[in-house]
Amino acid sequence: MKHWVCTTALALTVAIAGCGGSDDVEPQKEAFTHISADWGLTDLRETYVVRDEAQWAKVWSAHEPPMIPPTTRPVVDFVNYQILGLTQGTGPSGCWGLRIDNVLRQGDRMRVEYVLRTGPVEPSFACTAMAVPLTDFVQVPRTEGEVEFVKVLSIP
Repeated sequence: MKHWVCTTALALTVAIAGCGGSDDVEPQKEAFTHISADWGLTDLRETYVVRDEAQWAKVWSAHEPPMIPPTTRPVVDFVNYQILGLTQGTGPSGCWGLRIDNVLRQGDRMRVEYVLRTGPVEPSFACTAMAVPLTDFVQVPRTEGEVEFVKVLSIP
């Protein structure tokens, strides 16, 4: 009986220790650069992990700033970098907004944290009456791992 209790306790300890063992590396903040552009209005609600020029051309075409002359697509060194981005459609006023706030790397995986603003920050805050794109893209060092997009804050 004593042997069975010890064996069971040991098995449970190993099972508990094994839970999440693949994520024992602490997430690290990853440096990133926002791709600045006057994005066009859209109905798209997508996330993007862009790792080559053909994908980038397609994504840029879907979100190309409506400018004359056309805005030049930023050149990206896809050997060393990738583009991460998302769009949540169009906000009805200037009090709406979307911004990638943080990128965390854990091993070969990345977590993209973003903030979605859906109204004024304060009740007395005045908003422009112009529709705004809820789109943001960043350039980060390349990884081949999974990328997860997580809304960390929604205002209000």
